[in-house]
Amino acid sequence: MMTAPTVEEGEKPKPESAGEPAPGIRRWLPVVVLLPAVGLFVLAMKVNLGFSKPVEPALPVLGQVNDVELTERSGQKMRLKDLEGNVWIGALVFTQCGGPCPVMCAQLAAMQKDLLGYDKMRFVCISVDPEHDTPEALAAYARNYNADPERWLFLTGDRKEITQMARQSFLQAVDVMDDGTVLHGTRYVLIDRFGRLRGYYSYDDPEKVKQMAIDAVKLVRERPR
Repeated sequence: MMTAPTVEEGEKPKPESAGEPAPGIRRWLPVVVLLPAVGLFVLAMKVNLGFSKPVEPALPVLGQVNDVELTERSGQKMRLKDLEGNVWIGALVFTQCGGPCPVMCAQLAAMQKDLLGYDKMRFVCISVDPEHDTPEALAAYARNYNADPERWLFLTGDRKEITQMARQSFLQAVDVMDDGTVLHGTRYVLIDRFGRLRGYYSYDDPEKVKQMAIDAVKLVRERPR
């Protein structure tokens, strides 16, 4: 018959130490202590290896816009350099255009509403037919699109200077045929607050037009480097 273990005379049982974990817990204690450190290590590795939310790449710098003096529909003289500090979307248009220009201006009118909350956003239409597009003609044309005079500029000026600027800065062709037909590039340009060209967008591709709005907001929020 088994008997309970006895305590030798003079031998006192060892009391459990206050605050000392039981033997089973002691076996797991190193693992429990290590878990937070492992978690921090994994988090650091995710950040370093790019497993966290990816950072969108910055838009490339494609060139610098040449400064040129132009006349706004209000009759006020201004230079493209005056737009520095603002992000702007530029387009080459003319009032007698029966092709892409009305579509481009309608798209800009919609974007003017969508981006109303961004104070540093501007829209700039530059006439490639300055002989016909006087400030008065541009003012009448702008009213068709409810163009806000504080945010949406319509500019005219010297044909030679506009053509040179369009070719060198916007990298788009402008030509006048013998019969007077005006040919010009139809891509929007996106310009940052430093007057740098940051993107081209086709007016006849709805996805590109949407992307232009997204990229414009990105540039408004972009920190100077």
